Parts: sequence; structure tokens; C-alpha cells
Amino acid sequence: MGLYLKNIVFSLGTLYMHTLNNYYDEKYEELESLNGSYCTAIVVSEGEEKDYKDVYEIEIKGIKLLLNLKKSKNKSLQNKENRYLSNKNSKNSSFKLKYGDKIEFYLEYEKPSTARNYMGFDYSNYLKTKKIFETVNLKEEDVEIISHDNSNIILRKIYELRNLMKTKIEKLLPKETSGLCLGMLIGETSGIEENMQEDFRDSNLSHILAVSGANVSYISITYIFNKMCLRKRLSKIISIILLILFMLLTGCTSSVNRACIMAILMLIAELLYRKSDVYNNLAISALILLIINPYSLLDIGFQLSYMGTIGIVFLHDKIGNFIKINNKIVKYFFEMIAVTTCANLAIIPIMMFHFNTISLTFYFSNIIVGPILGIVVIIGFIMFFISLIFTPISSLIAIVLNLMLKFIIKIAEITANMPFSKITIITPSFFFIIVWYLIIISISYKQKVKIFYHKNNKLIKKIVSCILIIVLIVNLIIKVDKKLEIHFVDVGQGDACLIITPLNKKILIDGGGSEFGSFNVGEKTLLPYLLDRRINKLDYIIISHFDSDHVRFYSIFAKRNKSKKYNNRETVW
Repeated sequence: MGLYLKNIVFSLGTLYMHTLNNYYDEKYEELESLNGSYCTAIVVSEGEEKDYKDVYEIEIKGIKLLLNLKKSKNKSLQNKENRYLSNKNSKNSSFKLKYGDKIEFYLEYEKPSTARNYMGFDYSNYLKTKKIFETVNLKEEDVEIISHDNSNIILRKIYELRNLMKTKIEKLLPKETSGLCLGMLIGETSGIEENMQEDFRDSNLSHILAVSGANVSYISITYIFNKMCLRKRLSKIISIILLILFMLLTGCTSSVNRACIMAILMLIAELLYRKSDVYNNLAISALILLIINPYSLLDIGFQLSYMGTIGIVFLHDKIGNFIKINNKIVKYFFEMIAVTTCANLAIIPIMMFHFNTISLTFYFSNIIVGPILGIVVIIGFIMFFISLIFTPISSLIAIVLNLMLKFIIKIAEITANMPFSKITIITPSFFFIIVWYLIIISISYKQKVKIFYHKNNKLIKKIVSCILIIVLIVNLIIKVDKKLEIHFVDVGQGDACLIITPLNKKILIDGGGSEFGSFNVGEKTLLPYLLDRRINKLDYIIISHFDSDHVRFYSIFAKRNKSKKYNNRETVW
């Protein structure tokens, strides 16, 4: 029966994806017919500020587009025949769109790019994870606001609450810590500086900047409070409503959706007097999100959230019960180490595949920051709600919160600069990833697979695990004879050519670069390409000439290898 059910689900999933791809093709054709015409659209998101533009999501006839609105050089944008409602009363106010604004503009859309290099970033698939079809690039003066409040009133109030939180917290806390606080509370990371985000990535604390499942557990404390003040069933219903509102407030990110749906399923089970099962809740939450948008499976946040949770669910009993500890304090820290280990064992292949890095300092950073993370989140929400009633008290709370946030920033900075905080590695093969997870499955399963129904169950599991580990090691060290390969790398403005000889010598000729803009071609394009080709060492670098679009890539090699060879431009080649 189970096999038939799996086949039916697989068949329905395949049919659904085929239908969805046809739907995308139809919408692309519809947009093609609208190109070059004057269109009306509704703004369906809050603006995200970038260096030279504001980014919005807009909807035309049910088709969601990404609007890149280039900022006007003249900050005091003049009214265009007094038709810009947002600037009607003040010629000096900056031009801003709001959720629910109806706008008109001349449509010239741009098709999102696919991967330009081998295993490169596919912007088209990224937009599909957000159910966005195309991008539109406009100037502020080319957009006309027709009316306001053309949206769902509940979502509009949610966005108003989100903006109110941003305003209040930015007033109560300094710029450095207010950005971090907003990231921890509602996933708003636009106020966090790039170097701080890099420190959090390198210290394996990125989950703090984006609202994660841990935050949902702290929000669920309201359930305990409701249970104390209200009837049990009513408290559960209120908690479900609060979790749904929290999903909307944080922008419905994958990690929050997963955690909230699992918590809601648990509460529904209690309402129906049923026993909640974490495996079923995990599977049902994933199924719901994939039915809403199957391309969520390509979202890195989705992959990390679910694999981290799966690692904890499957491995925690094995690792957590390995040592029996009676001391409560020691047991608490060991429990944190066990949870961190389980989650990281499951997400390491994903980190290797997408970011070509692993960190060995996650123990230090997470053990130190973990205990105060929940306190910071709870105090942050308390500070905001008190600020709506009595500002002086919230200012006193802000002093304490500011110190805690500075402590977290300092820990991230210290651990990010520790040895082995960021180890760059080649992109693993799919075979490597499959074997890795087979090892985890063979370790974690308890009498759940027919192969383990044997009196020598433990011996069989050990043998299977050893075989898989040997295969994994062989896959890493084995070398296959190759023919001459010549690869031309798309680095934008400039040239880059990679040659791999039959003797496996790697030669790079030029690497691109530009004097204009802050985009680092070496770090963002060339290095990922080399790692995706499973190259972690170049035998020769040849520079044809020293124009910036040929040689400026070398800064990434100077940064990662501080030898004189790379710091001296003239000896690079």
C-alpha cells in the first residue's frame, strides 16, 4: 500500500510541475504582448533600499514582477503635473512607493538571466522561488501613482506594524545594534552592514540575522501565558492566530513557515485530542510549502531549515544520549553541543555545495550566543510594545538590550577571525552528497528498515556505515585521466580563460575585473566557478596585460593567500 501511495504522489507531483511550467510559459507570452505598452500595477511589498535603487514587488493582471526603481539624482523630486499623490503636498519629500499603491508606467521588462557559467547562479530560478516572473527597471520620474490602499486590509496593517517596529527600534537603539535587532525580530536585514553580515556568516551565526525556528519557539511562549489566563482550547486557538500573524510579519520566509506550520499542526493535534508526531509535522509542512510553490525546493533557506531540523530529529537521540550527565548546567551545555552538532552534520553538504565553505568554530559561537538569543528576542518584543505606551521605560530596556546586542556582535567578530572559521573547499559532487546522507541514515535509523531486521542488527549497521565512509573517501581522492580542456569564463566586462591539461595542470589566463562599481569579480564569479570545477589550486596564472578588466580579479587571491607572490601585482603572472 505504501509503495502505491508513493508512486501516486510522485506521479501527481510530476504532473503538477509540468502544469506549472506551462503556466510560466503562458505568463511569459502574456508579458511579451504587454511589452512596450502603458500598464497599471499594484505594489504588493514594502520597498527594499539598495545603493542606487529601491526594489519592490508589483503585480500586473495576477503576474508578479520585480520592480527596480532607480533613485532620482534630484532628491527633491518635482511633481509631474501634480499627479504624484505621494508628493502632492510637499515638493521636497522623497519619492516612495507603499504597499497597496496603484501605479502606471511604460512597461519595458527584462528577462531574468539564467546561469552564465557552469553551475553558476541562476537568477531565473531564484525569482521562481519567490513566484516572480520578470524584472522591470524604471526611474522614479517614469512612475505615476494613481491611488493608494488598493490591497488586502489585513496585509496592509501587518506592513504598517512592521514599519512601526522599524521606526521605534531605530529610535531606541544605535544604528549598529538596531539593524541586528530588526534582523532577529522580523528578519529585516537591510540595516545591517555588509562587513557585519560577513562576520555572522563566517562565525556560523547567519541563522540569527534571518528569523529562524528558534525565534518561533520564543514567540510560542505566548501560548504558556494564554494557557495561564484563558481556557486551554481558547489559548491554543489564539496561539495559532498569533503564529499566522508572525509568519506574515516576518515576510513568510522558509524557516519561519516551516517552524510556524509545525507548531500550528502540533496545536491542532492537541485541539483534536490527537498525539502530535514530529515526523508527520515535518513532512506535512514541507508538502504544504511545495504545493504552494514547488520551486521552494531550490531555495537555500528552505534546504537549510529542513535539513537542519531533520538532522536534529534523526540524530539527536544518538548523540544526545551518548553520555549520561547528572549535573544540570553541564547537561545544558552538552545538550546545546549535541543539537548544534546534529544540525551541522545535516547542513554541511548544503553549505559546501552552495557556498564552498565549512566552519569549525560553530561550537564556540553558538554555545556562547545560544543562551542569550532567546532573552534578546523576548526583550526586543517587550521593548517595542512598551514603547507604544510609555517611551521612558522602553528607553531603559533599550540600554540593556543594546549591551546584549553589542556582545553578540563582538562574539561574531571574534569567532569569524578564529582559525578554521571559514575553510574554502571545492564543490562536492552529487555522489558525495548522497553518500554523506546515506551514512547519516544508516546511523540514525532504529529498526525501521528491513535490512536491519536481523539479530546482528548493530553489526550490519556498522558494516554499512564503514562501506559508505570508504566509498566517500575514495570519491574524494580518486583521479581520472583527462583530455585537454579549455573553458572560457563569463566574467562580464573582461576576459578569463581556464586551461586544464591532460596532466591535470590548471592554468588561468586573465580573470576579469572592473574599476567601476563595488562588485568583486574575483570573489563573486571567478572563485565560485573554479570551486564548482573542483579546482582549489592553480598551477599557473598568466596575465596578458594589466588593464583592469583583465587583471583586477587578482585581489581575491591576494586576500586569501597573503604571500608576497600575490601581494605584488607584477609577480602574479
